[in-house]
Amino acid sequence: VVVSDDNALRFWKNYRKKLFPDIPTVFLGINNYTDAKAADSMNEVTGIAEVLDYNSSFDLMRSLFPSRNHVVAIVDSSITARGEYALFQDVSAQYPKLTYSVLNTMDYSESGLVKALQKLGDNDIILYLDFLEDGDGNIYTERTASSLLADNAPDVPIMRVSSANVERGVFGGIVYSHYDAGVLAGEMTAKIARGTPLGDIPMVDHPITTAIFDQNALDHFGISIRELPT
Repeated sequence: VVVSDDNALRFWKNYRKKLFPDIPTVFLGINNYTDAKAADSMNEVTGIAEVLDYNSSFDLMRSLFPSRNHVVAIVDSSITARGEYALFQDVSAQYPKLTYSVLNTMDYSESGLVKALQKLGDNDIILYLDFLEDGDGNIYTERTASSLLADNAPDVPIMRVSSANVERGVFGGIVYSHYDAGVLAGEMTAKIARGTPLGDIPMVDHPITTAIFDQNALDHFGISIRELPT
């Protein structure tokens, strides 16, 4: 069994005995580190905790946009967002020269979100963590979420810590590579199928990152490829 994302892990834990008894399991995409460790402690389970590299993202923000000192974190109220926001709070304390605010999309109607984004200015930088739903219950795809943010804050860099949604005006950053994590989970699964004991396959709990940027956003903010990390 391969389990991907926090909600799927909770479903698996709730129904494992009934649906998947004694079946080897590999998990990935788990933002809540405590849940990942708890799953890893069970028999016949291993996987990959989605550890995001916030420090590299913050260092990159300071390097590329030194005049912007206010970080606006975009979150919703999903299980995934709660895990990511907890890590964001821990890391933000290490950068006391920056100020912070949180825009929870589920506290706003769509028109309210638009107004809040349009108020952002030259001192702001957006850290886009999660945005799947607004306060009216509207559901957003990756495309519509990215477009709403970029269209209404076109002159504010939108940074990401995940490889999803780096397009349509989203600037990008040092992001968690879901592709590479998927490859690694596949390799784990293949080892299990070949008979490797799960006890010999430890949980991966380090960032799996790559640098991804949107060329149109680079051009808009006048950032040269030479200024970017490799």
